[in-house]
Amino acid sequence: MNADAALDGDLGPKLLTYVQAHIDGAATYVQAPSRFTSGVETRVYAFRLGGLRGAFSSPLVLRLFGGHVTGERARVEATVQTAVADMGFPAARVVHVCEAAAPLGGPFIIMERLPGSVMLAPLTRPGTNILDLIRLVPSLLLRMPPVIADLQAQLHSLDANVLKHALEAAALDSSILSLDSHLERMSERIHRAHLGGFVDGFQWLRIHRPAEPSCLAICHGDLWFGNVIQRRLRIAGVVDWSMDAMLIGDPAYDVGVTSVGLAVGGADVPFPLRPIARGVQILLSRLFLRAYLRRARVDVSAVRYYQSLRCVDFLSWVAERRVLPSLRTHGERDMLDIKGATEGFTSFFRDRTGITLAMPRA
Repeated sequence: MNADAALDGDLGPKLLTYVQAHIDGAATYVQAPSRFTSGVETRVYAFRLGGLRGAFSSPLVLRLFGGHVTGERARVEATVQTAVADMGFPAARVVHVCEAAAPLGGPFIIMERLPGSVMLAPLTRPGTNILDLIRLVPSLLLRMPPVIADLQAQLHSLDANVLKHALEAAALDSSILSLDSHLERMSERIHRAHLGGFVDGFQWLRIHRPAEPSCLAICHGDLWFGNVIQRRLRIAGVVDWSMDAMLIGDPAYDVGVTSVGLAVGGADVPFPLRPIARGVQILLSRLFLRAYLRRARVDVSAVRYYQSLRCVDFLSWVAERRVLPSLRTHGERDMLDIKGATEGFTSFFRDRTGITLAMPRA
């Protein structure tokens, strides 16, 4: 039995002990925790409790962070999810936060489980089956771009000041989600892992940083179809509200992140089909951009900057976990460390800036 399997086997009793001690001593399991196949930064489990009322009686999700993660991060993500849900955006409300690592090995949040499954799920996993790709092309080209554009425009229309007040009420500094903080975390990552091949690229981001608009928006930072839950073609909600990605900033950030991800990210298909897949991805990116611009205004030059920022952000995140394996959520290499994606982001940034981001060996 590997370490991951051992941890999963111990989780159920530990979680129930915690729930009985901190929420309700009468709690039992109707469904013991079972891990989702997805989850890059965290371990994510579905479970259901019995003997409780209210929100705790519904299907639930456990989002468990690594032991190196601070409890503050769990509180930030929980606060954002609940705040946007309260403003009418489809996100799961958090029902409990534990900032301590001792009970389960890392901080965690418990939230409502959204009904349904991941949008275009077969295309979100490494090793895409070509038959799945062919079967899902109509939905990929016709439905996905406007759906993601709708969700982003809806999110960006929310009042960011409401979120700032919610963060302050939770004893959190709202500047933790500013572009300054985001760049600072990126800089710390590059220096912590000694990623010398990223220094020039990060300096380019500093020099070319655009002015922020006077009215800032709530940005998810990774809003693509892999983080959208749907049920019978109806959107149930958006998941994976990561503090590493979220921003209170220019909506161009969200648009840039999604558009470059659609264009060059995750092309894990057989080598002979990569040129075709890349062509489809570029088309998807353009369709998404057009769909968003029909719904909301955004500075296109700023979008181009944030596309480049996403390249450095994504690649440095993957590179850090190559250099420091203790940061990996799972025993194996992270699912984002895909040759097609790393090469795609590297080429995009080089074509845009003339700078090559040197990745450490896998």
